[in-house]
Amino acid sequence: MKVQIDITAADYDALLKFVQARAMGSSRGGIIGRVLLVSVCFGAAFGLAMAKTQPSGTSATPFILGLIGGVVFLYTLGLLSQRRLKRGMTPAEDGYILGPKEIELTDEGLRTTSPQAAAIFYWPAIPAPDLTKGHIFIMLDRAAGLIIPNRSFTSDAQRAAFIEELRNRAQHASP
Repeated sequence: MKVQIDITAADYDALLKFVQARAMGSSRGGIIGRVLLVSVCFGAAFGLAMAKTQPSGTSATPFILGLIGGVVFLYTLGLLSQRRLKRGMTPAEDGYILGPKEIELTDEGLRTTSPQAAAIFYWPAIPAPDLTKGHIFIMLDRAAGLIIPNRSFTSDAQRAAFIEELRNRAQHASP
């Protein structure tokens, strides 16, 4: 079975988000945010409590403002670092990742062909595909995989047949 695909920057971004979510766990980002919020609240409460125990004229305002300013600074620094990292990982328009390709399921393995290169991944190296709302990801390593956009298929039936054949071939391959 052959499928013609055309990988865009948005498809590549979807793969990066998938890899990041898998590496971090689906709920860790939310947990980190909650821990940070609780920490700021406890810090502010501690600052207010300290102000009440200090001699009159001493204020917790500088402490609380410093705490909030530090959190905002670290959060902003994290966002800027993440953006810089993402820009550095953006594939070249004329490279191998973006652009048109052909994916073919053969007796030997999964073959991918583009204007720049061709590769074959033997069936023992192919795991079960990861399915998302817009893509099929075939993860060849923790942070590397093949991207097959759902729009590459002419119908849901064609997509389902591709997934079934891929799973059957990969599952029955001997390591």
